[in-house]
Amino acid sequence: MPTVKTAALWASIAVVLVIFFWLNQSPQQDQEDTENALVLPDNPPDIYVTGMKLSRFDEQGNLVMTTLADSLAVYERDGKSLLINPDVILSSNNSETWRIQAEDAVLYSNEDLEFLNNVRVQQLNTDPATQITSDYIKATQQGNFIETNKQVHIVKGKQSMNAIGMTVNLDTIEPVIHLLSDVSFIYDPS
Repeated sequence: MPTVKTAALWASIAVVLVIFFWLNQSPQQDQEDTENALVLPDNPPDIYVTGMKLSRFDEQGNLVMTTLADSLAVYERDGKSLLINPDVILSSNNSETWRIQAEDAVLYSNEDLEFLNNVRVQQLNTDPATQITSDYIKATQQGNFIETNKQVHIVKGKQSMNAIGMTVNLDTIEPVIHLLSDVSFIYDPS
């Protein structure tokens, strides 16, 4: 009899230990699952991608654009996509030419891009490089033409320009920049 009682006692202790560990681990696992869960925006998109990297090639297979973003939310019915922290790099002849970065961007079904909030455009293939900053820039013609009606600040070497509104053709080595109004220019000859 003592062996049956001893075996029953050990079996009871084992069951209690298993239940104890199961109850103590379940809330921790639920918390880890909640922390690792994907959080969708308030307005759920048709497609949601995080850590996006997209490369575009021309008909000959040459890289023409690389787009990186923290996230991409596609709204097919609206014909637009929202990008968080977009980083667009334009390329020509296997060389990176321009980089456009912002906090947010809207990509339309016609492939126009509107960059919003802390927009930075930098030329990558010349020295001194042209750098443009604004709160809003619209890119058309697959990123080769940018424009804005907002305040812009342009720096190239020792030259600095401010204006309200501009258009720029980015598909040339020396971009053609048209400043629209309230233009001021600073040049430091030193």
